[in-house]
Amino acid sequence: MSKLSRAKVEKLAHDKRPAAKRLVARAAAPEPSGPRLRRAVPILPVLDIGRAIEFYAGQLGFAPGSRFEDHALLSRDDVEILLRRSADPALPKAGGCRVAADDAAALFAEWSALGIVQAAGTPAEFDVIDPDGNVLTFAEAGGL
Repeated sequence: MSKLSRAKVEKLAHDKRPAAKRLVARAAAPEPSGPRLRRAVPILPVLDIGRAIEFYAGQLGFAPGSRFEDHALLSRDDVEILLRRSADPALPKAGGCRVAADDAAALFAEWSALGIVQAAGTPAEFDVIDPDGNVLTFAEAGGL
């Protein structure tokens, strides 16, 4: 993340929104020393790789990538998700991730029409639960 200007940080310091508070906290944090981390790929446990790929590709628009017997990589835009087969039926219900979107409201409208958005969501932040119980929270990019 690029450093914010001092003027921008001072302006955001008076903003009460959670996203502004997070930006101010990040700007105040010291620069890490040593190697930088570049990205993270969530690993979501699933019981059936084929069924999970059908959901992520067919319902959410992810493109299947590498696929092996016990895991598969899918991507959409700048987001990658690794699906890993689990023999434990309780494990998938513990997975999840949060995804920033440029237009969460458009995704909300599209996926609500398909019946895959959880009822408690709003256009700015909502959950989709995959067939294995993993919770994916989609939110406006500025709201993470």
